[in-house]
Amino acid sequence: MNCKSVLCAIAIALLAVNRLLLPSAVAATLEGHQVQGGATLDFQFPISSYFQESAAQGGNPRPTTGRALLMFPKNFDPAKYSTKPWKISLLVHDHFKVNLGGRAVEIISTPGHTPDSISLMDGANGLL
Repeated sequence: MNCKSVLCAIAIALLAVNRLLLPSAVAATLEGHQVQGGATLDFQFPISSYFQESAAQGGNPRPTTGRALLMFPKNFDPAKYSTKPWKISLLVHDHFKVNLGGRAVEIISTPGHTPDSISLMDGANGLL
């Protein structure tokens, strides 16, 4: 699996988990499946021709569907799920460079899903 496929899979999983966190009066569901501790949800979905072409580079088979496999710990309770507050330790801006110790990435502002969305560009390795 190439890097683009992995990034696509991560983005899809994050979107799926984001949908899980929407409040529900009865029970937490994700695409019609009830979420509970110890559950595993397997989603398959069509992917665009852009991602099909990206994944097929280098002789890889051309996929027509994607897959997100979400596993929840046995003690997971969606009714009690919350994220812990955090403190902003550094404000960044478009074209801000981050040194990761032997690798540097540049922050690129890519508003869309949220106004503060960003992408990370590794220019030395040609990765976004």
